[in-house]
Amino acid sequence: MDAGQASVQDLLNAAEGLRPIFSCTAVGVAVFLYDYILSLHYEVEHIWKAKWNSVKFFFLLSRYLPFLEFSLLATYVLMDGSDPERCKIRYQSIAWLHCLGLAVTEILLTVRTWAVWEKSTRVGIFLIAFYIACWGPIVALSYFYLHSVEFLVLPRPFDRHCINSGKSMFLTAMWVIILVYDTVILGLMLVRGISALRLSNFHHFPVQKAVYNYGLIYYIYLFILTVVNLACMVSLPFIYINLLSVIERSTYSIFTCRAILHIREQHKRSHSYPSEEPFSQDMSQIVAHMSSGTRVLDWTPTN
Repeated sequence: MDAGQASVQDLLNAAEGLRPIFSCTAVGVAVFLYDYILSLHYEVEHIWKAKWNSVKFFFLLSRYLPFLEFSLLATYVLMDGSDPERCKIRYQSIAWLHCLGLAVTEILLTVRTWAVWEKSTRVGIFLIAFYIACWGPIVALSYFYLHSVEFLVLPRPFDRHCINSGKSMFLTAMWVIILVYDTVILGLMLVRGISALRLSNFHHFPVQKAVYNYGLIYYIYLFILTVVNLACMVSLPFIYINLLSVIERSTYSIFTCRAILHIREQHKRSHSYPSEEPFSQDMSQIVAHMSSGTRVLDWTPTN
């Protein structure tokens, strides 16, 4: 898009609008790095030393994809806008990494939900079908959004950063679907969690506290953040379309990984579960024994 189509005031507004975006981006990256440093010793203890399985693979993807994404993001922020095609390629690369990272975290959250339903076949089939039904359109909407984005060819001194325009409806629709998906997953966790919490006391069930108490809090936080992100997309100008994207991306990764690390840490403290057991197996065993009224601290799982 040629800058001649935009007034000087529009260019000034666009350039000024980048400041809060850069600030929110810096906050998101800083929070992610801070949490990574704080939780690294738990990861070394409970993930690195564990046997390889699908959950460990997805955990590490969720944990380390942001490093690649944020590295590309740093180069994008520092790019000048003199080459729109170069800006577009970098922007698309970051966006697809962002989409992949969210998809991986949702897989972990979905496996967690399936596990607390005692690995029910019906629930498992529903979750797989629901995941495909939601993430198929999300990928398609991401494709349409990225192909609608155009980068402005700006005169100096406005070309210090890449400034784009596009159709926000695609991105908004994508986040609406993510919100619907998270709402259903949260509902399944609540239904299972409320019944389980009535059967026991957190004092006797430290692992249960990690599964339900922390887990539900994380789900609720993610739900609220997604709602706020959608509100910003709908109410603010297009320049702010990605205002909270990095914060949300960081939060998804942090909470998803923290949920698993909390459970593994409680396993270690209770001396009831081997840390190398697959995550989904641990969860289904925990729920089964809680439902039968068995105290977690008195139970030793069979291999």
